[in-house]
Amino acid sequence: GRELSRLRAFVPQRMPVPAGVTVREAVTIGRSSHLKMLGRLTGEDRAAIDASLERAGVARFGERSLTTLSGGELQRVQIAIGLAQEAPVLLLDEPFAPLDAGRTLHIASILLEEAARGVAFVVAVHDPNVALELATRVLLVEAGRIVADGPIDEILNDDALLRIHGGGWALARRLGDGARRWVPAAVTR
Repeated sequence: GRELSRLRAFVPQRMPVPAGVTVREAVTIGRSSHLKMLGRLTGEDRAAIDASLERAGVARFGERSLTTLSGGELQRVQIAIGLAQEAPVLLLDEPFAPLDAGRTLHIASILLEEAARGVAFVVAVHDPNVALELATRVLLVEAGRIVADGPIDEILNDDALLRIHGGGWALARRLGDGARRWVPAAVTR
């Protein structure tokens, strides 16, 4: 338990929301694998908790009860919990699902910053465009089985989208910077 928590942090799609627990308390619990004997917080622990709350954009409501938060706010708290663990691997299950576009971009930028610091992250997503923005490697899973594994440019293609989403997609390039996006094929006509 405790040693595994130091090696990897897990951000579930939905977290349990216990009554009476504040945002700050939840992030502190997430930091528990680092706490010394008797669970005393060090200055380093407090700094990591504060930084995680700030980076995830939830510091301003740190004293609110989890039960008062929206789905998107809860998701950002889960991100803060994962960051507070300071593990070398961060596993996230559909972390963008309840977020609006601005918050999605914010969390994506945090993940890319973590990657630049040497943290590996594994993200389960259904949107191929999120994979295009974040991934270097892709695992395609169908009915609980890995059906393809490799570099994103080799794996995320027309055949993959046909298999996963039933087709009707086209890869488009944005004018100006040439960024790739999967769009409904009708948009490119």
